[in-house]
Parts: sequence; C-alpha cells; structure tokens
Amino acid sequence: MNTLLRPLPALIAGIFLFYFTSCASDDSMAENCAESQWSATIGNRSQQLSLISSTMIRITKAEGSYKLLSLEARTDSFKVIANITTGRYLNYTDLQNDSIPIGIYTYSSRTKDTSGRILIGMGSGDAYHFAVTDSAMINITSVDPVKRTITGSYYVSIASPKMTASGFFRKLCFQSLK
Repeated sequence: MNTLLRPLPALIAGIFLFYFTSCASDDSMAENCAESQWSATIGNRSQQLSLISSTMIRITKAEGSYKLLSLEARTDSFKVIANITTGRYLNYTDLQNDSIPIGIYTYSSRTKDTSGRILIGMGSGDAYHFAVTDSAMINITSVDPVKRTITGSYYVSIASPKMTASGFFRKLCFQSLK
C-alpha cells in the first residue's frame, strides 16, 4: 500500500465520527428539554409521561404549505401522540419560522377537521394498540420559537374502547426540520 494512502482509512473514519456526533446531538435541544413536562389523565389515573420525540416539519402541496408538529410521549403502560397541523402558508418566511399560532386545534372523526389529532395507545415497549379517536382538542397557550418549546393542554374522546383522556404539556422542546 502506498505510504500516502495509509492514513486514509483513519481519516475517513474520523470524518464520519465527527459528522455523526455533531449532527446527532443538538445541544440547544438538550438544554431546552430540561424543563419539559407532560401529564396525562386516563379515567381516574394521572401520570407523568416521558417525551420520546417532538418534531416540526414543513409540508408543501399544490394548494399551499403547512407545518406539522408531532409530539410523542409514553409511560410504562400507554403512549400519547399529538399531531398539530397549521397553515396554509403562502410566504416562505412564515413557513420557515419555528412557531405555530396560539389557539385551539381540533379533530373530529365526523368532519374533515384534522388540525389537532390525539392518539392513545395502550401497551408497553414497542407493542401498542391504538384506540380509535372520536374527537380531540389541543389548546396551544405558548410557543417559544427561539428555544423551540411549546406549552398547552389537550382532551381526547375515544370511541373504541369508550374513554376520555386529558392532560397538559409544559415547555416541550421540539426539533425543527427545514
């Protein structure tokens, strides 16, 4: 092997290691998540949930552009997923900022209203059975686009099995993919 090429594998490995460690950890997200809280009450049982993922993405369609903020948390016996859709953004600047309007986002299985959907899954580990959502409401009370955190409350009515759930989330951090 040419003596000039000997360090090449180590150099390539170093570049990959730097790339993956620098992209895999977002220091600002770790700092912003320290104050995150998520609570859920299902039936008469209230629990704190652990945040699993929270991501804001942008979706562009022929009729306009939208933001989707997906939040996911769990306990040892259930998982809650909240999907908040906002838009129609007509200019690029509004689409790219890390904020969504404060207000109420709703879902109903009987209409085309899908701006705020909640899914409840019962189970543990990787095996969750998700109930059929009849209606849901997510009330966003605060968004910090600089720290990328969101605060609000939610309520969901489940058709099968028949039950309700509610709770709050406070200063949940989210990643923003642009």
